[in-house]
Amino acid sequence: MLAYSLNDLKSSVLGRLALMFSLFLTFLACSCLLLSESQRIYLAGWGFRAKIRVVADPLMTASIEDQSQQNKFTSLFVDKAHPSMYALNPAEDCAKHIEIVEQNDLARVIKYVLKPGEKTGWHFHDLGFLTIQLSEGTLMNYVAKDHSEMATATGRETHFKPGAAVSHKAPLLHNAVNTGDCDVIAYEIEFLRAPATARMSEFDH
Repeated sequence: MLAYSLNDLKSSVLGRLALMFSLFLTFLACSCLLLSESQRIYLAGWGFRAKIRVVADPLMTASIEDQSQQNKFTSLFVDKAHPSMYALNPAEDCAKHIEIVEQNDLARVIKYVLKPGEKTGWHFHDLGFLTIQLSEGTLMNYVAKDHSEMATATGRETHFKPGAAVSHKAPLLHNAVNTGDCDVIAYEIEFLRAPATARMSEFDH
């Protein structure tokens, strides 16, 4: 009789432990549902010393990596004849009078000069940017939505005024041609981290 009572007690205790363990696992499952979509919980091991490891969601990680790849400074191409100068387009007939004034993890500042008759060549801005005009001059700006529109893009005349600052919203695919009789000079500042809050570019139409 005593042995039976002990066996019955053991069964009862084991049953309660099993119930508690089941409730514990249920609690963990519910906790998973409350986590953000960018996290997943993995259980390693069993018992009361079960370990919990939180890792990033691969899909979320991929989207962040894609964004970091997209949000980058406008491509510049080194002028072989003058290694300290750059161009916005590698074609031989495009202007190569661009100087990097400052570049860091927040922004990049370039100074460009377009001589009469010169063009920047088609280039793409993935970041919003600010232009500070340093000279007078006249530019004809051609804007396209994609490469298929570049050949038929209609130009819009823009007049520079020293000291004027103009914000431009990305994305922007355009080509600028100096149609005036003097050099067009400006600073261009691209913001790597700052959110795009600028108005639509006046180049767009």
